[in-house]
Amino acid sequence: MLRRSYLLLAPHLTGDLPKMPQFTVLRHLMRRGKKDDKIDNPDLIPPDTISNIFTILVPRKGIGVDFASFLHRMPLYFTKEARRERQEKKTLHQRLSNQKFYAERHGILGPDLAAASFLVFRGAAVKFHGKDDWYRKAEDGSIGLPQSYEEGWRVEAIDASEVELLYEGLDNLTNLEGLKALRLCGCAFVDDWFLDRLSQFKDSLEQLDLSGCPQITHRGLSALYRLRNLKTLTLRYLSHVEHLQLVALMLEDAIPGLEVKGVDFSVPPPSTDNQEEAQADGLDVGTRS
Repeated sequence: MLRRSYLLLAPHLTGDLPKMPQFTVLRHLMRRGKKDDKIDNPDLIPPDTISNIFTILVPRKGIGVDFASFLHRMPLYFTKEARRERQEKKTLHQRLSNQKFYAERHGILGPDLAAASFLVFRGAAVKFHGKDDWYRKAEDGSIGLPQSYEEGWRVEAIDASEVELLYEGLDNLTNLEGLKALRLCGCAFVDDWFLDRLSQFKDSLEQLDLSGCPQITHRGLSALYRLRNLKTLTLRYLSHVEHLQLVALMLEDAIPGLEVKGVDFSVPPPSTDNQEEAQADGLDVGTRS
């Protein structure tokens, strides 16, 4: 016997119930004016119908493997290491978003003013051909640059020392055909991949300062041989770079007229064995043309 007190369905819904054996029982029990709980004709109802009533709202499938795995790993989600890892990923995502290239900005300003706006807004200083002043971000946040394209604004020099500039941010510095000097002192995110992309300035860049960049290695420095017009390369405060003296000598040999500053050449040059070891370690800067 099934009591109506166990059923949470309103009597006025009986007409909308699907025509299934389980709901046939519900119709019998929910008829208005019925005074007992007996089913009119129990012989017409399959034996397993009563038990099936209670399976109507039971999920047809168990929890998925992925969800079960998530439940198993949930305690690890709240550990100190997990919180730190999530924060690092969030910070990296914000940094990458901050370096994003906007084609609309380049379309409105042109490559030079767009690059200058990108850099000055992030704390760098920019100098233009034919202009004596360096443009920097003011205390009120203004950058003092034109808001639309104007003739005569060609970037000549960039001082991005200690600026948060990533590899992805170099997309904003494309087509700077007049760039002659680039200063990247103390840039925490300048690495070997970044140095490799500096070859986009190979036809114009004459001065480059990489002093105090903690992530660069001799492999990244060796890629600078593509800067065929480079006149001055400053490499101070790079004691962590292996084979630094050898790299400097090989770059000076590969690029005619190059002067490397900041490297102590008073130490005797490495032996032939050390040179072969360095080349085997990825130090190949080409030959002088």
